Amino acid sequence: MNTEAALARILEGWLDGGLADHEQEEWLRMLAEDPELRHRFASQVSMLGATRAAADAHPRWLALFDAIEPPEFSKENLSSFEAATMSRIHADRTTRKSWAVPAAWGFAAAVALSFAGIFLMQRPSQSIGSADSASPAGSMSTASPRSIAVAMAASPGASIAPGDYLKPGVISQKEGWLTLQTLNGVSVTFDAPFEAKLIDLDRIHLAKGVARVRVPEGAEGFVLESPTFNVLDLGTEFATKVLADGTGTCRVFEGKADVFLLDSMGESKKSRRLAASESVQIDRSEQALRTIVEEDDAYPAMRQAPRPGLRLAPGYASIVMAAEPAGYWRFEEIESGLVPNEVPGNARMRAIGSASIAEETGGNHSGNLTHLGQAESFHIHGGTNAMFKQDFTISFFTQFSWLQNFCLVSGMRYDRRIQGHSLILQCYASLSKIGIEGSALHSELRNPPAWEGGLVTLGPARLQPLRWHHIAMTRDQNSVSIYLDGEVIARQAAEAIPLDCPELFIGRLNGNSTQSRPEARGMVGHIDELALFTRALSPDLIRRLARTGDGGE
Repeated sequence: MNTEAALARILEGWLDGGLADHEQEEWLRMLAEDPELRHRFASQVSMLGATRAAADAHPRWLALFDAIEPPEFSKENLSSFEAATMSRIHADRTTRKSWAVPAAWGFAAAVALSFAGIFLMQRPSQSIGSADSASPAGSMSTASPRSIAVAMAASPGASIAPGDYLKPGVISQKEGWLTLQTLNGVSVTFDAPFEAKLIDLDRIHLAKGVARVRVPEGAEGFVLESPTFNVLDLGTEFATKVLADGTGTCRVFEGKADVFLLDSMGESKKSRRLAASESVQIDRSEQALRTIVEEDDAYPAMRQAPRPGLRLAPGYASIVMAAEPAGYWRFEEIESGLVPNEVPGNARMRAIGSASIAEETGGNHSGNLTHLGQAESFHIHGGTNAMFKQDFTISFFTQFSWLQNFCLVSGMRYDRRIQGHSLILQCYASLSKIGIEGSALHSELRNPPAWEGGLVTLGPARLQPLRWHHIAMTRDQNSVSIYLDGEVIARQAAEAIPLDCPELFIGRLNGNSTQSRPEARGMVGHIDELALFTRALSPDLIRRLARTGDGGE
């Protein structure tokens, strides 16, 4: 079930007590495993809670606004809002058999209308096309809105520069073009003259102009709105033109998309599903969706700067080897499916699925994880011995094709004796951890054999698509630290957690392609100069390793 359908069903059950016991357990599991679903559910509950609390004789809804933090996160890392919501939901279930809420509500009609409005807002066939409905659903926070996109490339003279993080609001240009990427990976190229409004990670309103949209795996459900029609992505690349006279066109290049014609009230009256190489013209005055014949070149192509290769200072490998790594993989070649280890006698790295080597200009190559294979990753197996048991450093360069939630490195034991993860280093690019501005790097150390408890470290990180970043993680006897481009972005006291992970997966949570966790999705991008150390490197040495790669050519 997709996120929208899941959100609607779980809200219905929470509000009206319409879930059986086994359904309750299933939804609680989904909320626990899906950070974005959990946050959106908490947002909707809080908005309805303010109304229901006034009429409830047992106002559990008011508890949603208490400042309760789960013990594994600090106040700097997670807002009280979501934590309080989920904590109270779980606590409430210990004293109630079901999610049923007392039926005698003083404001039953008002609440019903509120819920109906929210439910309809999740459906593409309703009034999400209205430019006035620009506030993100469930937004109750008085804090400044968080960034939802980053500019990737722009024509000369554009007021928005590549690398700028963008908050919700109006953007426009009279000349040229602009390409941005939402923080869940949706790329949009606008051709001027255009005027658009950034609404949310999965929602942009195009008032006029031309937009071409590419939606990657995992970000399906993106909606491009206009005054005349909405386009709901179903996993695709499409383009639209919105004209001043109220007409418009839409063409699908790959995959499928649903086009919804809106009436003067912004309500959906007709729809058409388009497949690849199909186009439609939309005319609201005549309430018509007409199939038309177009060529792909009727719309501008997606525009962005060329993908840069990683430029390394002369002698970079010598600097790494002088630090005595336990393993160092440069991704220069693959021999019989194996990437050589620069440390003689130590484990080589296996390319899994369609993982390969990308030949960069200038002679330096990198590991290529852009083929979108379900199990695509690089795998290091250290045999029967753990690669590191206590202190360690992981150092590498990475370049993301697009920003999403995914695992960068996971260390695990996966054999007949014991299975589980003791180390996870991942990226949260789409604000799944509430309160983080932009994006974040996140690590977990877990206690075997139960794989519970442990240490969670979360640091803000303004990641950029197509830019080479240096990422490092260290643990010493006192602390765990995460570095981005040579600077510490997170550090906290370490616990005595024995690491037991003879296997490392690079670019995936592990080799199991059926996992439902968001971070189990494979990284899409490139990786280079991966080095492992059995001690915590000094901040000065990590800074040196980061700065001998300058981000590309």
